[in-house]
Amino acid sequence: MSWITEVAPVITSVGSLAGVGAALYVSVKTRKEVRADRLIRVLPVLAFERGGYRIDVNRSEFNHRIGCFSPESVKEVFAATPGDALVNRLIEANFPVSVGSLINHGQGTAFDIRITWVARTVHLKSESFAIDARKGEEPRYHTATNTLPAVPSNLPPGSSAHIPQIPAFAYMDTEAQLKSADGHVEINYRDAFGNNWKTVQTVYIAMGYEEKPYFHCTFLDLEELPSIKQLP
Repeated sequence: MSWITEVAPVITSVGSLAGVGAALYVSVKTRKEVRADRLIRVLPVLAFERGGYRIDVNRSEFNHRIGCFSPESVKEVFAATPGDALVNRLIEANFPVSVGSLINHGQGTAFDIRITWVARTVHLKSESFAIDARKGEEPRYHTATNTLPAVPSNLPPGSSAHIPQIPAFAYMDTEAQLKSADGHVEINYRDAFGNNWKTVQTVYIAMGYEEKPYFHCTFLDLEELPSIKQLP
């Protein structure tokens, strides 16, 4: 018996296993490609149009009221702030007030959109400081008090939305000391499959008190965009 005859079954087995492996690889690759295609078809991609927005504000009594939050929660969180303290309210006569223009550039609808104002560095009239972990626990800088629903909160492709309220650290500037703040906005949303996505965009904020009080923000560079590579 020749050696070819003896090793032929082994070669055949190895060849069969290789064929099965190749078939499995193609199958797995195909499933991933199909899944990726499905995700792309429903993937929302939200970002604010670059540019500045100036909004006039009224200096009026706090009375433990902040738009989009319940009076009970505001009174609990800002218990140390007296009700007669002056805050920066949007002017009711100007409603609906639009802060920014949030566009859905993706192919799918974005659901439950929530936007968080994040200050990194704050400049007051008398000092400047970074918002570290300790400072970030203060009510006016805390994530919870600076997170708001977009209006509307569900956004089809090509549609636009806005932020209904200025950030708490600008709203609660009771002593009119805030000059500017460098930071970003985090835009969180879900797709039709329930996957969570996030866009992060740089923002610059300024306050003016010399004549008529105003809030001004400028949306700048995109720091992070959603990607299907982020999913397992």
